[in-house]
Amino acid sequence: MLRLSLLIILLCLVGAGCTVNEVIVADETELVVADTPADESRLLDIGIVEFNPGIDDDNNPRKTGVHEEIRFAETKYLAYHLKTTLQGTGHWGAVRVIPSREAFTDVVISGDIEKSDGEFVVINITVEDASGTHWYDKSYETQTGVTSYSERRDRRLDPYQKVFNDIANDLQAYSELMEPKRLRQVRQISELRFFADM
Repeated sequence: MLRLSLLIILLCLVGAGCTVNEVIVADETELVVADTPADESRLLDIGIVEFNPGIDDDNNPRKTGVHEEIRFAETKYLAYHLKTTLQGTGHWGAVRVIPSREAFTDVVISGDIEKSDGEFVVINITVEDASGTHWYDKSYETQTGVTSYSERRDRRLDPYQKVFNDIANDLQAYSELMEPKRLRQVRQISELRFFADM
């Protein structure tokens, strides 16, 4: 019996019919959630513009694998999941998905989908505030794992949840560095623009 086991191991090592499959495990990022209710003066409202689909005019789905109807659905789907992630942190005021950058809100997040095929996602994010101040641009990406779409997964979490958590954590870290006075100014400018439009 020992000789048979050794023979099987030897055959596997020389590649005689045994294969090794790499199991992909999705990366995770822990979402930073407020321990206590945030100070009202720091609760900025956020508007997330439906993402740009990132489809070339000469896109050929057979060659690129990018199907327009799916990608356009993702522009809303990904923005919605970012919204729910930001709402769950307790660091922000109202968080909404908005149709355009013209909506009156304190902070505007826009994104371009560079890649999204069910396994990989790459989203380029731009953040600005109501004063027109550019906060930052950053690219976010992740690869899903073998369990990301299993029947037993936690259905409260999206397969791309790492990207949403990364964006939320970066946004929180950036706002933490801002002086309370600056945050109040952003809110005032947003309110003034709203009333001026009325």
